[in-house]
Amino acid sequence: MDNIKDIYGFVTDRIQKLTSALYRVTDLLSDKEPLKWTLRDKALNLYDDLVSVKNTKDKDGLLDNSLKSFAQIVASLELVSAGVCVSNLNFEILKREYLFLKNFIEGKKTDIAYDSKILLELSSLEKIENWTSKGKPNFPSGQGQSAFERLSASKNLPEKSQIIVQEIDPQTRKGKILNFLKNGPAKSVNEIAVIFNGETSEKSIQRDLLDLVKIGKISAIGDKRWRKYQTIDLSDRVS
Repeated sequence: MDNIKDIYGFVTDRIQKLTSALYRVTDLLSDKEPLKWTLRDKALNLYDDLVSVKNTKDKDGLLDNSLKSFAQIVASLELVSAGVCVSNLNFEILKREYLFLKNFIEGKKTDIAYDSKILLELSSLEKIENWTSKGKPNFPSGQGQSAFERLSASKNLPEKSQIIVQEIDPQTRKGKILNFLKNGPAKSVNEIAVIFNGETSEKSIQRDLLDLVKIGKISAIGDKRWRKYQTIDLSDRVS
């Protein structure tokens, strides 16, 4: 399940069924049992977070909160299983299913949090730069905007003065990655990880790379396991 749309669809469908099942199972509990309402509140909040993550800008933060909610729900289900007088089989099944979805999201967290729209916009911007570097074209009368200006207007891209908003300390991990990629061919995560001599996990390096893509310092080429990264020369960016 490498397609991001499939991942979103699976998570949304699974959490809908889990939330519905939890509401039915907690009907076994007395209305005077505080855990009944705690479980329902946490389950509903988790449901709201997961079905909205697709359209949320801070996907990484929302997913972190969701994983905490999973842990809280599982802990509450364990308490219920230990204390109810009725059969606890349904609660055990619920706990197992919540753990399954939690583990699935943890494994796909990088893919879910990755904003493919940013790559699309940066890729389009690079094409515009390559085109305009050969000389600005002659537009018909009344269409004097540059290609970058029209792209910015249609895609809500930042203006030239807003593109470089963050300098990277060369002594930091991101700075070392930029220096390694500078003026060289595109590199994969595995190739970049070599410079850290096994002291930094590939997941941490992947997060740094995604941050560098978002702020326009590097670009990504390819998809999933074949993705590579290279630096972007912003000195000639067209306004």
